[in-house]
Amino acid sequence: SSAASDVYKRQLQGAGVIWREQEQTIPPAVTYGLTSRGNDLRGVLDTLGHIAERWKDEGVFAEDELGTV
Repeated sequence: SSAASDVYKRQLQGAGVIWREQEQTIPPAVTYGLTSRGNDLRGVLDTLGHIAERWKDEGVFAEDELGTV
């Protein structure tokens, strides 16, 4: 959910993993990015992403009735 996503982003921002920039426009434009600490994790996250894609291709993740994993 959006609320859960906001909590995770706040936690990552608090840990110094991501930065957040909000422009005072209507509607507000919000941009997120990795800090140097977040970039330290890039290799690990990329590797996990590759593994997840491979497992998905192998059918490890079954879709539910709604078509989500």
